[in-house]
Amino acid sequence: GTVTYEDAGKTLVVAVSADFVNGDSITISDLSFTTFTEVGSDNLDLEIDNAGTVAASDTGSKTINLPASPVTFTGGSGDGYSSAVFGGSNIYTWTGSSDASTWSDQGNWDIGDGSAGDDGYPDDAADKALINATAHSINTGGVLAVGELEISASFSGTVTLGGALTLDDSDVWDGDLRLSAGTLDTSGSNYQINIDGNWTKTGGTFTSQSGTVNFTKASGIQVLASGGTGAGDHFYHLTHSGAGTLLLSAAVVVNGNLTNSAGTLDVDSSGNYAITLGGNFANTATFSAQNGTVTLNGSGTSVISGSNTFYNLTSTTAAKNITFTAGTTQTINANLTLTGTGSNPVVLRSSVDTNKWNITFPNGAQSVTNVDVKDSDANTNTITCTGCVDSGNNNGNWNFVTGASITAPQDGKTVGITPTVIGTGLAGSTVNIKDKDGTTVATTTVDANGNFEVAVSTALAAGVNSLTPFVGASSGTTINLTIVSNPSSAQVPVVTSPESGSRVAGSKPTIVGQTQAGASVSIRAKDTAGNLLLQTVGSGTADGSGNYSITLTTALAAGTNTVVVVVDGVASDEYTLSLTDPFGVVFDSSTNELIEGATVTLYKTGGALAVPGVDIAATDENPQITGADGFYSFLTANNDYYFTIEALGYTYPSTAGSFPAGRTIVTGSKGETFTVAGVIIEMDHPMDSNGLQLLVEKDANKTDVTVGEVVTYTVTIENPSAVSAPNVFLEDRIPAGFKYIPGKAILDGVKISDPSGQRPVSFSVGTIGAGVTKTLKYQLVVGSGVVPGDYTNRAFARFSGGTVISNTANQTVKIVPDAVFDLGLAIGKVFWDRNEDGIQNNADERGLSFIKIVTEDGKVITTDKDGKFSIPAMKPGRHLLRLDERTLPEGSYLTTPKVVIIDVRPGLPLKANFGVNTNAKIIDESLSKVIMDVDRGRPVPRLSVTARCLKLTDQKQKENCPIEFNIHSNYSNFIEKWELEIIEKESGAVIKTFGGDVSTMDDPIYWEDYEKDKHYEHRLTVYGAKGRHDQTRAQKINFDIEDDDDFSVSENHLEQQSIFIGGETIKVRVPQEGSVVKVVRGEKEYASLEPARYNSDTEFTDVILPSGEYKVVRVENGKVSGRQDIKIGDDYLFFVAMGDAKMGYTTTTGNIEPAQPDDSFRDGFYNEGRLAY
Repeated sequence: GTVTYEDAGKTLVVAVSADFVNGDSITISDLSFTTFTEVGSDNLDLEIDNAGTVAASDTGSKTINLPASPVTFTGGSGDGYSSAVFGGSNIYTWTGSSDASTWSDQGNWDIGDGSAGDDGYPDDAADKALINATAHSINTGGVLAVGELEISASFSGTVTLGGALTLDDSDVWDGDLRLSAGTLDTSGSNYQINIDGNWTKTGGTFTSQSGTVNFTKASGIQVLASGGTGAGDHFYHLTHSGAGTLLLSAAVVVNGNLTNSAGTLDVDSSGNYAITLGGNFANTATFSAQNGTVTLNGSGTSVISGSNTFYNLTSTTAAKNITFTAGTTQTINANLTLTGTGSNPVVLRSSVDTNKWNITFPNGAQSVTNVDVKDSDANTNTITCTGCVDSGNNNGNWNFVTGASITAPQDGKTVGITPTVIGTGLAGSTVNIKDKDGTTVATTTVDANGNFEVAVSTALAAGVNSLTPFVGASSGTTINLTIVSNPSSAQVPVVTSPESGSRVAGSKPTIVGQTQAGASVSIRAKDTAGNLLLQTVGSGTADGSGNYSITLTTALAAGTNTVVVVVDGVASDEYTLSLTDPFGVVFDSSTNELIEGATVTLYKTGGALAVPGVDIAATDENPQITGADGFYSFLTANNDYYFTIEALGYTYPSTAGSFPAGRTIVTGSKGETFTVAGVIIEMDHPMDSNGLQLLVEKDANKTDVTVGEVVTYTVTIENPSAVSAPNVFLEDRIPAGFKYIPGKAILDGVKISDPSGQRPVSFSVGTIGAGVTKTLKYQLVVGSGVVPGDYTNRAFARFSGGTVISNTANQTVKIVPDAVFDLGLAIGKVFWDRNEDGIQNNADERGLSFIKIVTEDGKVITTDKDGKFSIPAMKPGRHLLRLDERTLPEGSYLTTPKVVIIDVRPGLPLKANFGVNTNAKIIDESLSKVIMDVDRGRPVPRLSVTARCLKLTDQKQKENCPIEFNIHSNYSNFIEKWELEIIEKESGAVIKTFGGDVSTMDDPIYWEDYEKDKHYEHRLTVYGAKGRHDQTRAQKINFDIEDDDDFSVSENHLEQQSIFIGGETIKVRVPQEGSVVKVVRGEKEYASLEPARYNSDTEFTDVILPSGEYKVVRVENGKVSGRQDIKIGDDYLFFVAMGDAKMGYTTTTGNIEPAQPDDSFRDGFYNEGRLAY
């Protein structure tokens, strides 16, 4: 029906929503009726059409038609009417389906309520333009005025102004601009934006070009809500011309001019936001700085017009020129910060030469550095100007200091007896540093930037002292200090790496040291040649322990540099670093291998050898011989140079046009002339192999060798070419300390003459015909002076004249301590101790297998089938053995200590036994014949292939015996398919491929169609989930192998591994023929393990299982003879520790007391000055 409200104060209460039907109406005849009250959490949606019908609506436009008299609506969120239109106003939402060149295309807009006179697009103060979900390029098309412009967060395109944009304040809209995403571009014509409302930018980019944003509100407050300091937030020119107040509630960057010509420009006091200004500051109205900072950072001249009151005024741009309107007064309530350089001071001038400008400091004196001042009166307080230029007509409150000032160490600090002093002064002036007694302790010269750094040369007296800088008779501020002989790193920072005086390759080394925990660290440097004046070259922060490691961000100069670290106003001692120039490596242009033994010679451009102490550092050698790292470096004087490089088997310069990634190829890398002029040059040199004819491979019969042992080396020299190689020598650079055993050289089974030389040794192997391979064997003995480590010898073939004609074959052996005489042996057992006397003394007290024992260094030892274990090659000293109770049978316990301390002596064995008993009368041993272990460590994947030649009964049937391949892997549960490639070794071409899925991996693979006079290799690739694959290294196929009984299932040929493998490894040994061990989960079989012909009584078969619960079932002759449940992936932490008596023990009061012989550590074990738990 109809409801009419005629009296004031009426309230319409709607519980959640109002449901009206057509014909119902609400008539409001008394405008004092102002309240609609909603009860509940839903919004009240009303739609009143021209016929007076009121209906609830959850979608579409909401329109309320009202009389012309003002009516106030208060929403729950304050302004929650973005989807409603009041008084016939319009919201236009962009709905264009493509890029639009003009704004006025009605087809691109939702046209609002369509009231009379509507143009169908936003073009006046009654209209709001809403740009939302689109990525279009939109152009306003010309001069435009709207009531509000909102670019929403879902917009990703660009709105470009085609003319000036005005945002008008009206009865409907406030003239706001909201930018949440996308780009608003003033375009290349730099159109102006006039705004009556608030500027709110929460995202997107404002491209100001060189345009102006003018805030024009005539009364009240308009807010610049988000200026921001990012590149997409800057204004070019910013103007406030309205009579109202522009409130800055964000930091603002203005690259051009800031003009306040009317009303008030107010910095929000709640944030004290900064104004960064590149151009002029013009204020002819009211500027309220609050506690904010105005920074003048542009490189050009900035003009400050009118009299202004600043809180902080800052400019630290070298050569900055600031001009003040003549006759004006600038008031600084807090700090004036002006910092130029000695050669480029900040310049302060009047707009009219010789006419005064004033600056007032009501709250205290000021200090500035490197400033050129003219025509200024400083009022109320003084201003000290250090390193400044008095250009005349300044009053006496300007205190121009011609002396110097010390910036480090700061007043009140504690330093050493010869501290490093850093300060400023007039460029070129001589500074004398004097102590409290007036003794000159250091003298230096201020550089062109107005800085100096010098180490005190005369030791200061300990205790209270001081340093005062003097320039002639003029003294600077005295710095009071406490002097100590050995300051801590928290008092004076230290540099631990690189060492002072060391040579460094690269212009940005890493500086490592110690200082205060969590302190800010600044690194300053200069060079002796004057190419790098004192400046900050890197910075960082120390960690919680006071350690810092900072890689410089500014390049040091070639030559000698002086580096100091500054922390908390104190500088470290001076450290000198010599930067080599040039430096680099010599490498093989084809293989990218570094070349050892290359002779690198540096010449001046005229052909003269670079001379140490004249052209290069006195400590440099010329030529230089590269080591295994291929590295060379010179410290050169500025000049023009070139390199020559020689190496056996290589030519220089390289003729290659491209090189492996990571190498630095510059002018000079191929023997060209290059110029050294202060910039550090990294220069790598490629060399080309000179056409090798022979292929050399080398092997040793041992990998681990002790002193006094003999090593037999086997070298194969193959000539795969079509021509013979006459008069060939094999040259071997044997390791230092190794000696050739005379009479032990055998070539192709025949004894030959001993080699010439000692290191290297050279064997004459004669002529090697085309397609021929020769095998050379010889023996070396390890000398008594050889210490443990890796030792490599390198062999190559050459002609008698020295020309290298082969690759270099390397073979490395490891010298290890003698297990018998240098190391110790621990043996023991874990046994059933039925009578708990700690001794295995009857047949019932047999050993327990698969019990784990852990040492303090992380070794895990597993007992064998008899419960025995041994730990060979133990380093002499005390060790602990800790039994892992988790590996004991269920229901059992230890009858002996779980931890045993042993004292290992060289060459002597010792024994440690562990006794175990149980409360249970019967121990389940249903799987006792299946020896099984679950390795809880990270699974180690294994993949290999064996190949053998199968001899047929009648060899005449086939020319070639079939080659049988067998695949061996312990992680088939993670493999989906496999692929075996046969490769022709000479060409590298794949000539045959076999493949299948995981179900066929255990099947033999046969190959017959090969040529016996060629050389082949095989390579296996397996594929897992998500396209990942693993691959073995290529293995030579030997047609002479008729059986592979020597092959061990533990062999692993994996070269590339990327398949994800989780879970854990179980190891099983099934020595009895006819036995099978199956691992199942549910209906799925995960492994079937049986005694393979590769297995021995001491070798296990291992398989990696995914996490989960499994049953291990043993089958003998087709019958199940036992089963056991196992859980894979069960998390478990086992902890072993050993320390000495200084660790002490914890008493009940919480104090730490020294350990005594009878003390214990909580529930742990203590013995012989060691504790374990």
